[in-house]
Amino acid sequence: MSPWLWSFSLLGLGALLVVLEFFVPSAGVIGITAAICLVAAVVVGFLDSITTGTIVLAIEVLGIPIILTAMVRVWPHTPIGRRLFLRPPDEQEVTAYKERESALQKLVGRRGVAKSPMMPSGLVTIERRHYDAVAEGEAVEVGEPIVVRTVRMNRLIVRKVRPDLVPPPATEPADLLSRSIEELGLSGIDDDRN
Repeated sequence: MSPWLWSFSLLGLGALLVVLEFFVPSAGVIGITAAICLVAAVVVGFLDSITTGTIVLAIEVLGIPIILTAMVRVWPHTPIGRRLFLRPPDEQEVTAYKERESALQKLVGRRGVAKSPMMPSGLVTIERRHYDAVAEGEAVEVGEPIVVRTVRMNRLIVRKVRPDLVPPPATEPADLLSRSIEELGLSGIDDDRN
């Protein structure tokens, strides 16, 4: 068999192994064998002549990326590819998830009571409705008051309300910028210079 025939045979075998690598799980053995065949095809092609070697190299440089691109596009639609890849969620699943999340977001800042021991997850009651929740920080016992801190992954994140940490009600207005310097108990800049 002449070297140019060996070269093109190795090129065909390498391309076939590249395609086979996508369908047969081999931990990379088929891919390494394909790479060896493709390199050997170029070497044998250059041993025959510079023209044969250049043609084989050009076919590899242009053909292998085309084969890889085609396989990446086709592979997810094969039986093996369908098993390995997750299917995208359909419109109804996405809408239901978003509606549930927006309903839970309205509960942020609300207070309720632990309905079950939360170490860290459990059941809480807020406005006479039960919700799955996760306790943030320390464990919460049954009947202890909780406050909703945030929502993550369509689950309420709550924290135990401790009476000793509840701030006293504010008697001063929240807008400090609308108050005068005298009301704040600060002296003017001119008074400090004297």
